[in-house]
Parts: sequence; C-alpha cells; structure tokens
Amino acid sequence: MKKEYLFFLVMVLAAAIVTGATIGFISNFHYIMNRSSATSQTEAVQQDTTASDPDEPKDVLQSDPAKSEDQGDRNPDSQVKKVTAVKPPTPTSEQGYLVLSQDEQEQVVNMLVSLGANQDGDYSEFIRNFQEKKSLPPTGSLDSLTLNAIILEATRQRAAQMVNG
Repeated sequence: MKKEYLFFLVMVLAAAIVTGATIGFISNFHYIMNRSSATSQTEAVQQDTTASDPDEPKDVLQSDPAKSEDQGDRNPDSQVKKVTAVKPPTPTSEQGYLVLSQDEQEQVVNMLVSLGANQDGDYSEFIRNFQEKKSLPPTGSLDSLTLNAIILEATRQRAAQMVNG
C-alpha cells in the first residue's frame, strides 16, 4: 500500500471519529444539561442534610413555585418535575442521595415488576430479598448499588427472553 493511501485512510478515519463524537455530543446535549442540573440538585440536598438531621432523608424535591412561574415563558412544558431522593444504605453522608425523576421511578417500578415484585406499591421487602440474593446490604431501600444490580438483572432477563423467543 502506498504511503499516500495509508495517510488518506488515517485522515478519513480520524474525521469519522471526530464527526461521530460531535454528533453524539450534540444529540445528547439536553441529557447532559439535565444530568448537570440533577447533580446540582443532589449537591443542594447534601448541603441541606448536613445542616439538618443526617438520618432523615428528604422525600420529594420541588422547585420554588415563584421561580417556576418565572420560567413558565421560557419552558414550553411549564410543568414542575418532582424527583425522589433516596438515602443510600451506608451511614456515610459523602455518598449523598439517589435522585430519581418521575419517569425514572416508573422505569424502576417496571423493572421490579418484571423481576417478580407485586404492584402493591410497597417494594421494600422485595428489594430487601433482592439485596440478600445479590449479596448487597439488605436495607430494603433503593440505593445506587441496588439500582445497578436491578438494571443488570432486568437487562439480563430481557436478553434471555429475546433469545428464547
């Protein structure tokens, strides 16, 4: 292969990689911004909990209604989204809270149901049993380790269903 052809091939591959990365970044920019705002909300919750009782988790976070009215003109949805903060099972406060939007909560519930949980609304016993099976601390509350294990198990189960037809 000529040196010129190899150089051209390398340049085309580099351009393809840069183009793909740019398109990926642009198409997921709103997710990146949402993740950034969720991170800042998590930091605010952590600061609030250090000022108050560290053993008492905050259940629901909402934006200030006055602020949401001001943003109503800029936000086409004009809806206040609720997120749930779940305290991690470990006693250290450096880990913070697991913050889930309403859509994420529904996805987690759907995964729990697909893994065999009843749709009665109280999933703490199922989560505790699941944690014991996966050698996690059996707290009965949803933390990041448990959520990761649930996602992996639901994905594995879905893949097995697709293979078996």
